[in-house]
Parts: sequence; C-alpha cells; structure tokens
Amino acid sequence: MGRKTEENRINNFIRGKIMIVGIVGAQFGDEGKGSVVDYYSKNTNVVVRFQGGGNAGHTVKFDNIKYVLHNLPCGVLRENVLSVIGAGCTLNPVEVQNEIDYLTRFGLEISPEKLIISPRATLLTEVHKEQDKLLETTTEGLGTTRKGIGPSYGDKILRRALTLGTGIELSFEELEAAISKQLTESKVSPEAISTKDITAELFAALKFLSPYVKDTGQVLTEKMINNNSIIFEGAQGTFLDINHGTYPFVTSSSTVAGGICTSTGIPPIYIETVIGVVKAYSTRVGRGPFPTEMDNKTQEIYRDLGQEYGATTGRPRRCGYLDLPAIQYAVRVNGLDGIILTKVDILDSFNEITICTSYDYDSDTFTEHGIPLDLDKVKPSYETIEGWGNEFKTAGMTEKANLPVNLKKFIKLIEDHIQVPVIALSTGPNREDIVELTNLFDYSLFSLKERKETEEMRF
Repeated sequence: MGRKTEENRINNFIRGKIMIVGIVGAQFGDEGKGSVVDYYSKNTNVVVRFQGGGNAGHTVKFDNIKYVLHNLPCGVLRENVLSVIGAGCTLNPVEVQNEIDYLTRFGLEISPEKLIISPRATLLTEVHKEQDKLLETTTEGLGTTRKGIGPSYGDKILRRALTLGTGIELSFEELEAAISKQLTESKVSPEAISTKDITAELFAALKFLSPYVKDTGQVLTEKMINNNSIIFEGAQGTFLDINHGTYPFVTSSSTVAGGICTSTGIPPIYIETVIGVVKAYSTRVGRGPFPTEMDNKTQEIYRDLGQEYGATTGRPRRCGYLDLPAIQYAVRVNGLDGIILTKVDILDSFNEITICTSYDYDSDTFTEHGIPLDLDKVKPSYETIEGWGNEFKTAGMTEKANLPVNLKKFIKLIEDHIQVPVIALSTGPNREDIVELTNLFDYSLFSLKERKETEEMRF
C-alpha cells in the first residue's frame, strides 16, 4: 500500500487534484453534512461513514423527496458510489435493515456491491436502547437520542460488546445467551424486554446483513491504490466529540477528523484535505453549554425559518448566533482547510446579522473556544453587519456571479477570523442548492495566506 499510495498522492498533487477528503461538522452537529456529502459525492467513487450510529440524522432532498439517513452513508443515494460503514461505528442491525428497506421502497437498490460494512463495527442491541432510556429518565439526562449509542460504546470500551462479525457467526442459541448476558450486566429490568423476541429479530437482521459485511479496511486500501476518490463522512459535530467537545454533554465517539483514521484504519498521511461544515448560525440539541444561545422569541423565529427540529428525534433545536471562537477551535482540532457554510438562505430574512467574534471571561478575551473554559460563564462579544435580503434573496441560488455585496462582507468577516476560506455556500434544502466558490477537489486556493487572486476574481 505505502509506496503505491504515496505515488498516487504525489501524482495528485502534481495534477492539482484532491482524491481523499474528510467532511466533518464544525459545530454541535446538525450543520447539514448530509446534503453537503451528497452533493460532492456525485464526483466521488466512495463515501465512508466513520463514526456514530443511528443517532445521526442526515437529510437529503431531491426529486421532491426528502430522504433521512441514520446509519447509512449518504453515498447510497448515488448510483455509482460505493458506501462503506467503518469499524468505529455502532450499528443496530434491525435498524440498518429497516433503513435499507426504506430506501428500496423509493426504487433505490442497496446491494452488497453498493454497501459494505466492517465486521469490526460494534453490535448495538435493544438492551443498549433500554439502558439509554433508563439513564435519561432516572438520572439528570444529557438529552441523548435514546438510540443506545452511549451504552453500546460503553460496552465496547469495557471489552464486552459483540462486534457485527461475531454476531453473524453465532447460532440462535448462542446469540440469545449473549443477549441474556448483556441484560444481566445492565441495570435494565428483565421484565422490560423479552430476550427471545429480541434475539429472533436480531438473528434475522444479522442474516440479512451478512452479505454486506466485508473487510472494509482492505477494500479502502485497494480503492486508494487504484486512485479512487473517497469522502469520509462524519456524524454529529466537533463540540460533541468525546475527547474534544463540551464533555460530558457529548456523544460517545470521536467526531473530529482524527476519528477518520482510528475508525477506518487509513493512515493520517493519506487524508489530503479536511473540510468543516458550518451552519450560518448555531444550533444545539440537548443539554450543555451554548454561549451564543438566543432569547426565546428570536429562537422561535430561527427555528421556524430553518425548520430546526431533530431529524432523529423531532426535538426542537436550541438556536444561537454564529460563534466564530467555536469555529476557530474546530479549525484547529480538525486541521480544517476550508469550510462550507450552510443555511445561508435563512439569513435572507434578517436586516441585521449578528456574529460572536470573541468571549470575555475572567478579565480576559478569548477568540478561540478553548477547553477548559467554563462556557456557562463566558460573555460573548458580538458584531453586527447589515443583511442582504433587501438586495438579493439567496434561496436556491447555485451561481456565484450575483452574490450580494453584504453576503461577501459576511464571508470575509468569517474568513478573517478563522483564517481558512469559505469554499461553498448551501442555499436551500435541495440537492443542487450549492454555490461553489472554490473547487473542493482542487489543491489550489485553500490557504488564505497563499491565495493570490482578488475577491473580485473569486466571486
């Protein structure tokens, strides 16, 4: 792998073409990663989901149909793309089968030639879901999706979880014994669930998924050697990362770019660029610090305009102003080369746009959302710029030629603070509602410091 893949990387650099891209959330999740990955996957051979499980909610809309994916990579919505679920994911086989059946009803074929799943992925069961519900109702819950993600990853760390590959090899009796053992080790009441019913459903789903389970690390290696383009797709966002987020109000996996490598077995050197997805304002689901949270009345306006309700739970999202210190932190921990700004069209409705540019805390000023700051006590400092809605509505816009002047100022303010470029704008819910400012797969123009063209040339 090493020499051949290194030759490919050198040749790609000479040609000025990027082949291996990571796309991650740079906020609290729900940034619009699904539609972004779907858009760029039209030029990609492989899309890899590298962490999380059914707690994700990636929404893609095209042909007047809205698709909501929870476990499957967004590449499944493209005909000629291989979708891969990596070892770092946790999966409920019953839910995965249901999701495949759901897409099949829309006429999409999800065959083992189109989707492969790592046998090392963690097997999530109904016991884990019951544990999650119990934790949320009997303690001061974190506001999880109750999909069993935390308990399944917990069992993985305790080295007692089943892997998908192991589960497939078990007989019905062995699987039932494993489920019974899980139930005993959990704090879930034995009366809460029927191990026989759970086993029957899980056993059938495992048999269904068996043809999809392959050595994903080996497949990805071969794809890289053969110079295929690959997008690594994250779930949730930087501030929900188990190590670098607002712990304990986080998810249970590594959502930052480093998680790509630990989940898939791809060496870090082969990730050629990492792009962060940033909503033009901020949202958060569940409890936890949220420095730029708006007052209730303003939140309701943004929530209504942006339809800010969880794709997995339907819960209303908390809304806040764009937080540039937080984005700067995401740039640093992910090594972002650029960002894609989503839901720009929602800001069409406002005469003034408010942006947090720094935090005041304990007589100091912070321009980066660093840990350990007591984020419940920071005081955000804001700048306000004039909106662009009276000049031009961006909703559904796909060409950069007529970008509103005040939108360009908004972009420049962001870039000046975070020191990486905005490479694209999402202007609506549909698949093609994207304005490309820089070609994602082009090596040039990613560094503001090295960029030579004027803003007039760029826009």
